[in-house]
Amino acid sequence: MQIYFLFGNQPLEIKEMVDELTTGLLPKVDLENAVFSFDVADFFTQERDKARKQFRDFQSTCQTVSFFSPEIVVQVNNLQKIPLKKSPADAVIKALKEINLVKQEVDGDILWFDADSLVDRVETRHHITGSQIAEEIVHCGGKTFYLNLDPLWEKRLIHRQKGKGIEAVEFKSFLNERIKQNLIYELPEGEISGNDSGTSSVLTILKSYIENPPGQVTFIFTANVRKPEEINKEV
Repeated sequence: MQIYFLFGNQPLEIKEMVDELTTGLLPKVDLENAVFSFDVADFFTQERDKARKQFRDFQSTCQTVSFFSPEIVVQVNNLQKIPLKKSPADAVIKALKEINLVKQEVDGDILWFDADSLVDRVETRHHITGSQIAEEIVHCGGKTFYLNLDPLWEKRLIHRQKGKGIEAVEFKSFLNERIKQNLIYELPEGEISGNDSGTSSVLTILKSYIENPPGQVTFIFTANVRKPEEINKEV
């Protein structure tokens, strides 16, 4: 699919361009059910539950094949709202991104494998990274990080090829082995001051979609800026 990036300091003109571009990308009958719009500002609101829900909806939209249309357009507005400050969670995000899991059928069972453990290269569309499973990362101080995992993965087993056999390990234990930090899966009580680790989590997902967009999605990114250099350089 395609990716478009529109920027400028005239919001109304940008909106008109987005509408015109969207209309040209989809048949008229699909416009009602195949166009989705998200505001980056909602991903970084101080209301944690709202931010989490908005970003989860964004991920779900991008990863789910629509029943109403084989192709969808996802508009992502206000890229300039991504904070510029680096996060202490960058190392965790990097480690999560390097975790690659693939789905394979073994003796009639569908299993998820750590791709790094496989001797032979696997050609499959059923692939997911650790960064796509961790919906939120919160720096709790020092080397302690809270990971809010996709509920479907919390108790899932990860399989690894070991010699001629296969071993299984719980997903959380697998993460603890791969990421050299103190990971916790229940958020501590009280406010955590100075936390901006959600920035890295959002950035990682956005970058993964830019580098490897889902097959059914065309992205239209917009930013209310004079120059693209004003946007977070990670994007």
